[in-house]
Amino acid sequence: MSKHLPLLAILWAYLLAGSLYAVYTPPWQAPDEPAHYNYIRQLADGRFPVMQNQDYDEAYRNAAVSSGFAAQYDITRLSYEDYQPPLYYLLQTPLFWLTGGHLVALRLMAVLLGAITLTLAYNVAQHVFQQRWLALTAVAFIAFLPQHVAIQASLNNDALSELLIAAMLAVLVRYHPHHQRENMHFRLLALLLGLGFLTKVTTYLMAPVIAVPLLWHNWPQVSSTIRKGLQQIALPAALLGSLWWVRNLTVYGWPDFLGIEAHDAAVVGQLLTKDYIAQQGVNNALQAFIY
Repeated sequence: MSKHLPLLAILWAYLLAGSLYAVYTPPWQAPDEPAHYNYIRQLADGRFPVMQNQDYDEAYRNAAVSSGFAAQYDITRLSYEDYQPPLYYLLQTPLFWLTGGHLVALRLMAVLLGAITLTLAYNVAQHVFQQRWLALTAVAFIAFLPQHVAIQASLNNDALSELLIAAMLAVLVRYHPHHQRENMHFRLLALLLGLGFLTKVTTYLMAPVIAVPLLWHNWPQVSSTIRKGLQQIALPAALLGSLWWVRNLTVYGWPDFLGIEAHDAAVVGQLLTKDYIAQQGVNNALQAFIY
């Protein structure tokens, strides 16, 4: 038990810091929080969100943000996250029902997901570095990076996305070819990657991340490794993801299986990074990014 005290101390400190952020950050004063909240609200009302052109109004959003989301602004008009995969929001829906949509309760759920992510990150770092102090340093850095804590303590699907990525890495660092647990590792990776497909598009980047170590460890038998990876990881994960992709094709049409084209059509007028750089110049944009 004593050897786990440093990790437990970090986790408790993170939970305290995250809870303080969750409680004291004013409502909606986190990136895109109203839109994420409205996704859950629609699910709780028995409606599956559909991305529509009226879901984003740049002028209305800017006015609401500038006012600190004053009472006269209706946040239900901000639904521009409706294109996102649904898993995080489905997990939050029962809590929405139980608490009557209490924002702080939903934020605290994200904080708990972050604690699980930290535990997995420690697991990965310990396995890679073989030094507890290095693993603890890595976890402490992740836990107490201010902007990261603030995001983890807000309402968004990054919390679940990071957890699934950390879980996939935890499986990968333990993978050894021809080990008795190889098939179990493959099944876990298939499940986690499939859940990632249902969580956030950035999680899709884990597909090549998974492929690289598998090929590396099995380099002489590349063709058999590819075949096994396709059969035991890619295909089951794709079957899970297809639940979402087929739905999007039905709603938005070909080839918008991710709903991104529907989103891009709705957010016309939103300031993009390339436009900001064109307006402000590279130096000013870099200074704004740093400071």
